[in-house]
Amino acid sequence: MKPSDIPPRSDTCPSRHCLDRRRSTDPTDYSPAWETKTAISSILDITLKPIGFRQQLREILDVLTSISWLRTAHKGAIFVANEDKELILIAEHELNDILRERCARVPFGHCLCGRAAQEKEIIFKTCVDEEHDIRFDGMAPHGHYNVPLLAQDGEVVGVLVLYLPHGHEPHPEEADLMRMLGNTLSNILVHRNLKLRAEIGNLRLQKAQMEMMQKLLAASEFRDNETGQHIKRMTQYAVILGRGIGLDEEELKLLELAAPMHDVGKVGIPDSILLKPGPLTDEELETMRRHPAIGAEILSGDHPLIKACREVSLTHHEKWDGSGYPQGLAGEAIPLFGRICALADVFDALSSERPY
Repeated sequence: MKPSDIPPRSDTCPSRHCLDRRRSTDPTDYSPAWETKTAISSILDITLKPIGFRQQLREILDVLTSISWLRTAHKGAIFVANEDKELILIAEHELNDILRERCARVPFGHCLCGRAAQEKEIIFKTCVDEEHDIRFDGMAPHGHYNVPLLAQDGEVVGVLVLYLPHGHEPHPEEADLMRMLGNTLSNILVHRNLKLRAEIGNLRLQKAQMEMMQKLLAASEFRDNETGQHIKRMTQYAVILGRGIGLDEEELKLLELAAPMHDVGKVGIPDSILLKPGPLTDEELETMRRHPAIGAEILSGDHPLIKACREVSLTHHEKWDGSGYPQGLAGEAIPLFGRICALADVFDALSSERPY
């Protein structure tokens, strides 16, 4: 049976008359509409809590199983759909151990929750019948709602299951409540999925940026083996200096990753200048001095590591007295990583044989 098949309760129903009398005589009694709005408000508040997503869903189930007029069996579950068309149990409220184990992963089309996902329609049952694929000896008789959670494009993102007492007689407002809960939880899961996809996208971008940086570094080492050895020594010196002035481990790790990129701009310098076995002419020196700006242009991006690499590349030839290049920065106007790498770079140049 589906919610659309649920017949409206007759106006002559004794329980309906009792409910109406209570509303008119007891101001402390709350209507289903009021309690539903309160539940939805509570659910939205829960999504703003700084707690884990599973915990949010568990607290949402606590709210749903406590709606008094719905008269649930105080049990429920929320499944999320994966790319293999399976429902994964991600949150539950007072399920017994056997159900928790057997419902951990349910294929679309299997049992009622899987059929709700496959058919994309709410399934309502008042008892355990032959359509329940997951059954076991000693299972207590019950009914339940299986509400598919759908994105705007119709994609199934999950299923909500609320357990009901055996033979449950539906309230006239239940069908509307289930549709409202389906829309609300669907939006929550879709928002979560979008957030996760964005985070995955950022991680992939960061990985691609790291791979690009490593290839650039390998290219600079390939052109001149001495450049590669210089990079390794200079990085070690930079980390020693950073530790000596009290940088924490996170800053030291960032410095260790950024320092090797200080000369990456040299990939844009002709071999006739870069590998020249002797002093450079003024014109050649001017060309060589372009490599910090070239490196900074290559290393554009918003990731903290990319920013640190760009800073090192652009400022490792600045000098404390302002006579460096390319910007002529002086003193503490030179970023800290730039100052550290400048010292390490000069120290290695003075302590190594260079053709110039």
